[in-house]
Parts: sequence; C-alpha cells; structure tokens
Amino acid sequence: MVSRNLSNLLFGSGVAIAMGMTAAAPAKAWIPLMPDAETAVDVTITPACSIVGPGVTPDSIYGVESITSQTVANQPTEGADISSCLVVDNPATETTFGSLTLVTKDAGTNDKDGDLWYRPIARNAASNAEEKGRLEYGEFTFVLDDEMVAQGGKLKFTFLDIEASKDPYGVLGTPPTGVKVGDTFHNAFYEGTKVVGTNDVRHYLVLDMVKEFTVYLGRDTSGTGDGVNFRVEAKATPEPSAMLGLGLAVGALATARKRRLEND
Repeated sequence: MVSRNLSNLLFGSGVAIAMGMTAAAPAKAWIPLMPDAETAVDVTITPACSIVGPGVTPDSIYGVESITSQTVANQPTEGADISSCLVVDNPATETTFGSLTLVTKDAGTNDKDGDLWYRPIARNAASNAEEKGRLEYGEFTFVLDDEMVAQGGKLKFTFLDIEASKDPYGVLGTPPTGVKVGDTFHNAFYEGTKVVGTNDVRHYLVLDMVKEFTVYLGRDTSGTGDGVNFRVEAKATPEPSAMLGLGLAVGALATARKRRLEND
C-alpha cells in the first residue's frame, strides 16, 4: 500500500515540475514589435522622410531587422507616386515629428484608449505630407531578425479603422488593407462591400511566424482617403523542454493517483 506521505510526495513533485515548466516557458502574452514611445521610424526610403525628422532605426526595435517603405500610388491630382513615412503615434494626443504636427481628434482615425500605433504618413513629395499627415496610407515590408524567427509561434496584426474592404474606388491593382507573405495576400477585413464604415474599430489577422512580410494600409482617393494604423505583435512557441516538463508533471501525478487507487 502506498502511504499517504509518499502519495503527497509524488503529488508535490509533479506540482513542482509543473511550476518549473511554467517558469521556463516563454510568456504567453503578445509582445509588441514596435517602440514603446512615440517616435519616427527611419524606414529604408528614397527620398528620405524630411517631414518627420530623426527617428529610431528599425534594427533597434525588438525582433525587427529592417523596415522598407514601398512606393504607393497617389491620385493623379494629388502628386507623383511616392513612398510613405512611418511614425509610432498615440492618436489621442497631439505630437510633433520634426516639422510635422499630428493633431488629435483626426477627422478619420482615432483611438480613445490611447494605445501606440504604427502610423503611415502619406506624402506628395519629400517634404509634403498629404492632409497634413492625416492620411494613414502606405506599404511597408518588415524583415524580422533571426532570433525572433527561430522562436517560431505566431504574428498578430491589429488594424485600426479599416473602411475599404477590397480593391476600392477604381484603383486597379491596389490591394486592400492586409498582409502579404510570399505570394499570398491575407485580407484584414472583407464584407463584400466597398466601404464598411467602421470608424476606429479594430480588426485582426493572426499568421504563422515568418521572416518577411509586407503590410498594406489604407487608400488614397480623390477625396479624403482611407487612413489605417496598425500594430505587430509576436507570441513564441513554448520550448520543447518546457513541454517535456509538462509531460513529466502529468505523468508523475497520474502514477501517484493510480498507485493510491490500487492499494486503497
């Protein structure tokens, strides 16, 4: 017969292993791949973003190796095609980036919770922001660092204020807001209509961890356009050793219980 003391010892050992596994496993919380304060981001871009002043380099951001701004199509009456700048911004506050002041209570994209977002700044020229920086429209290719990719897991994309759900406004060849990985495009929101009218609502995409992806955001139209802010977060896959620890803990508990039942 297994004594109560031995049974308790086995149970305690299992709990200890389980607790050790919990401590060793990576945190389950989503980890932001972005700065933790408002700043401009020095994306790879030509011409340079003179309207937002100096900023952090992408490789100083946790998990990020580089960010490149892609050329986007402007409406013909609004200037030549040009890539967008990028800042990290709290839309609930007024912030100055170099010569550009982003005002609070934007007529379009806001966040009452005051979270930080990557905010594209569409422009007509190196020193000319569309709508005074209030058109959040752009395409950005992220390359993650090898350490982040090796952790595996998932990437979560959060989009603030998507209004165009598909190829809108007759801009042929322009993807809707979403993420492209390789040759596969993942639409962030689709309701089968051109405009869904979801001011300041959040939409999400969760994808497997990858080395490189391109984020497509917003629209430039003949009117005010469709501005979209975004966030990127990561969650690592638990280490194999942590999963082994969980198996040992479960096994120890099951063995203790079986022996106790057999000898009662």
